[in-house]
Amino acid sequence: MDKPLLEVNDLHVAFKTHGGSVKAVRGVSFTLHHGETLAIVGESGCGKSVTSLAVMGLIPQPPGKITAGSIRFKDRELTRFKSKEMRKIQGVDISMIFQDPMTALNPTLTIGTQLTEGIIQNKTARIEARQKALNMLDLVGIPNPKERLKQYPHQLSGGMRQRIVIAMALICEPDLVIADEPTTALDVTIQAQILELFDRIQKETGVAMIMITHDLGVVAKVADRIAVMYAGKIVEMGSKRDIFYRSEHPYTRALLNSVVRLDLPSAALKPISGTPPDLFSPPVGCAFADRCPFAMEVCDRVQPPSATVDDHHIVDCWLQDKRASRFVQKVEKKENEGELI
Repeated sequence: MDKPLLEVNDLHVAFKTHGGSVKAVRGVSFTLHHGETLAIVGESGCGKSVTSLAVMGLIPQPPGKITAGSIRFKDRELTRFKSKEMRKIQGVDISMIFQDPMTALNPTLTIGTQLTEGIIQNKTARIEARQKALNMLDLVGIPNPKERLKQYPHQLSGGMRQRIVIAMALICEPDLVIADEPTTALDVTIQAQILELFDRIQKETGVAMIMITHDLGVVAKVADRIAVMYAGKIVEMGSKRDIFYRSEHPYTRALLNSVVRLDLPSAALKPISGTPPDLFSPPVGCAFADRCPFAMEVCDRVQPPSATVDDHHIVDCWLQDKRASRFVQKVEKKENEGELI
């Protein structure tokens, strides 16, 4: 396989507050290759967006800081770059699609101005920049592109604005696009159109993508690989088939069980009991132990090691230890007896 486009290794990000230091990201590692889509999923507050902001070099300093780890993009160590150096990469080599297009767009500037300002700064002639903007609007499926260039964000629908934000992210032909909850504010019909758009653009341009979301339906549509995050750590990573059909971590299974199944309309939802841990003082052991029905004594005391299920399927859980099999059988037996009563 070719060399990874992006390599994140043991990344730690913390935020200083009056109450102490919030350890938002705690040892995240993953790789991404050209043309690949990695989805990062998990509950709100698990560190998904902070991880993506760290890759983009957008962690506000202060109060935020990358305290340890490495982010290598095209063999360049981004954690050593100063703000001026990062600005040469942001929007050019790495672009970001933010969650709310209305706040990502400037309401006082026309769509044409916002689309072309990035490439004009890269010393592209205005006529060429305008033509590129028209081509990009056509690529993202916006009709009457010449008229749209003259309009302001408030004159467009939510779906149109999201397409404009996608066009802005792609206009400088980046190698990597990070999409942070790009379909959350859209209705189901527009969501489907945007996801189809992502798929088509990726096939046409070969851009790599990191999709940040809590929507497993979106993940099933676009992802090649999935990283499941909990309390600032990746607890399971694998292919789409690994995560949806062969998941091993109790948290991943709990996420899947809490999703409405259209193929099983009578199936009862199983919410995850309890709350995520306080990241001011993260647990010494497994962060999911307090909410896990399979938790053992070792889970509270020691961080679980990474276990390789197969070539690309990795799980951080003590249940992968061979000595845990008897314990799991006992718990499952009790659960089954409880359902029969």
